[in-house]
Amino acid sequence: TPIDNTDEQLDTEFGPNALQAAMQQDNSPEATAERILSLSTAFFDSYASQHPNKDPEDVARHFVDIMRGGFEKGYNEAASILKGLGVLEEGGLVATEIGKTFELVQKGYDDFLQTKLDALQDSASADQ
Repeated sequence: TPIDNTDEQLDTEFGPNALQAAMQQDNSPEATAERILSLSTAFFDSYASQHPNKDPEDVARHFVDIMRGGFEKGYNEAASILKGLGVLEEGGLVATEIGKTFELVQKGYDDFLQTKLDALQDSASADQ
């Protein structure tokens, strides 16, 4: 079957039954957005530690810009593939669901940045 053949191709990179395992996870826009956000924002501390002499606010803003840019590039590539497969009809279920995921991820990056900026402001206020 197509799923079995796809799993065979993915086996060396992602382990046995990777596609079938992915199909079993929650693929709702909310869950997908949460996975994208949690994986990408997890790199913030490492990124910040590589820029110790830069303004922390600039570091936070630049980090979010990088993550957002990577997400948007990946989203556009995926949308292009789905269009090519003929499954991304405007107003259709797939378009609606990935559009919602896009919006949730964008909001998540906005919220992440605001949380970082609020923490920096709270820290500056406490130091005074």
